[in-house]
Amino acid sequence: MENLVFVHDMKSEPYTTVSVLTMHTKTSRHAVMQLINNHMNELKEFGNMAFEMRKLNGRGRPKKEWHLNEPQATLLMTMLDNTPVVTEFKVNLVKAFYELREEVANQRVLLERNKQINKDLGQVIHEYLP
Repeated sequence: MENLVFVHDMKSEPYTTVSVLTMHTKTSRHAVMQLINNHMNELKEFGNMAFEMRKLNGRGRPKKEWHLNEPQATLLMTMLDNTPVVTEFKVNLVKAFYELREEVANQRVLLERNKQINKDLGQVIHEYLP
């Protein structure tokens, strides 16, 4: 299965995109963009509305590719009909956000451990070398 949720780095918030939503819910891009535009204020209550300009399918003018954090994506998903395809995607999206959040947390723990090991090693070297 392709990625449903992305993260830029360990400090940034996981997000999904309009393209992911439209592809997996079989909803038109126009319908999703209309929902976003109609409910922008509500979506902003859950964080900044980030986007990137992207050429879709390598043709035409660049289009906005919204980056939706977990609460924004959840709110938007509640506005779609509960067809079997949409319901299955909702379950998969929740799992994907949870798994990525856990993976990032584990990476942070490993990074902190490595920092402490490097600090301790540096101290040992400093103490034993003239």
